[in-house]
Amino acid sequence: MNSSFGDAKDIEVEKVYSMLETRFGFTRTSLMERKLKGIFQDLPYEEVRRTVDTLKEIPTYHPDWLKLINQLTLHETYFFRDPAQIDTINSLIKKLVDKAVQTNQLSLNICSAACSTGEEVYTLAILTLNALLEAGYASLDIGGKIVVAPEWKLQVVGFDISSIAIGKAKRAIYPVVSLGAFRDMAPKWEHWFETLKRTEIDFDCEYGSEFLKRPKPEVMAITKFEQHNLLNNIVYPAAFNLIVCRNVLIYFDQERKKQIQGNLINAISPKGYLVMGSVDTMIDSSKVELHSNAGLSYYIKK
Repeated sequence: MNSSFGDAKDIEVEKVYSMLETRFGFTRTSLMERKLKGIFQDLPYEEVRRTVDTLKEIPTYHPDWLKLINQLTLHETYFFRDPAQIDTINSLIKKLVDKAVQTNQLSLNICSAACSTGEEVYTLAILTLNALLEAGYASLDIGGKIVVAPEWKLQVVGFDISSIAIGKAKRAIYPVVSLGAFRDMAPKWEHWFETLKRTEIDFDCEYGSEFLKRPKPEVMAITKFEQHNLLNNIVYPAAFNLIVCRNVLIYFDQERKKQIQGNLINAISPKGYLVMGSVDTMIDSSKVELHSNAGLSYYIKK
């Protein structure tokens, strides 16, 4: 690792990188090196050494490891990110609604794998409710609240390894700033959110913006967040009709990517959908079929 903070500290930081590669399967990249250097650069050598010695001894699920992973992998995300891919996801959700009606199995289980601070989960929830609204299985009451027909069961689940990210996702408070969570959102989705002032929230807010937004209660009501390492099997009461995993595979080597993809596929119901990032490729396609929508790829479980 190229750095300016001394050979002895470099050696200790190299040990951390080796552990990240062997324990988590992280691929070494210049971005990850910069992040790791930034974490340790202002610490004195002895503190770095003690931290590394501690990391050697504790399990990967220990809070100290999870905090470090959060610092390295927490990515920038926002609502309705990548509109072209959102259009594909929207079309898949509409297909799921049609299929649920045709089979008289009126439930939808959707997952955002590596959901970060929740923007993707709430995007998926909005798309789901909007699809039901357009299909006539939900309506607006006199106060403008969306009411879903009672026979439908909906859940949009977000998984992330970071407890910090999960906490922010559950709070669902997002600042209204130019390069914030709403930067790429079309005006037609504005009515799915409510605006708050800092004085209206009951916890210390880290954001500097005076005005904040959160999804409406009916959107939040169908969401759930859980801390989970995607390298582990996904054990959930019901298989998912759709899993979206667009944020995390870039950090892993081929072996771990294959492992994560296998775990995701195993958690999907037959004929269910998997959407990955635009640069991600399926390593083992024996259990899925590749399809495309407007030139964008997705997978259907066999």
